[in-house]
Amino acid sequence: MPNFTTTLTIPSGQTVSNAAHLDAGPALHALAIQAPATLPETVTLAASHDGTTFADAQSAASDITIPANRVTVLTAIPYSRIRLRAGSAVAADRVFVVTVQPK
Repeated sequence: MPNFTTTLTIPSGQTVSNAAHLDAGPALHALAIQAPATLPETVTLAASHDGTTFADAQSAASDITIPANRVTVLTAIPYSRIRLRAGSAVAADRVFVVTVQPK
């Protein structure tokens, strides 16, 4: 199965993005989240198994943050849906590109 790309957008004035369904299921190898160059807000990753109940994702007991103008690569993702959460309302739309790499 080839890589596929989707976007997550936190709309202006909001704190939560749309959810992305990572259609690779148990065959998901890795994903990469490319953040916009302008990102003054702290943004963290949330995950869900059902698309309704999201929880902050952590690694080594720390929230996974998405830094500005960087690509964050994650492996061994056991959840099928993700979204992003800003610590405060964003001043403009924040668009993140997500690339999913199936096994």
